[in-house]
Amino acid sequence: MKIHHIVLTALSAAMLMSPVQAQSGSGKGQKAEQKQRDHDIARQAVLRREVLPLPRILKLAGTYQPGDVIEIELKNKDGVILYDVDVLVSTGEVRDLKIDARTGKLLQNQPKGR
Repeated sequence: MKIHHIVLTALSAAMLMSPVQAQSGSGKGQKAEQKQRDHDIARQAVLRREVLPLPRILKLAGTYQPGDVIEIELKNKDGVILYDVDVLVSTGEVRDLKIDARTGKLLQNQPKGR
């Protein structure tokens, strides 16, 4: 499986029960700071074994849906922390996989946009 582009958006501090304070700022500097905080939150969640690491999720995604991962995000949906994985399949279709971030269980595999 080739990985063309990965976007990892971490969860808010409340979702992972990690204290993070909002900082004031503007423009690109504020976005860069937020991305760094999100990255740190996600990394800490992996270290605490609250979520599976990205390489493990990528391997699972390849078994669930052969193709090329084109985007991946870490999200909280109704209290379930999950990886939202977009996979480009050989037919040109993009599949939307939802994988439980704690267990690696496939929750959904459907065409993107449905």
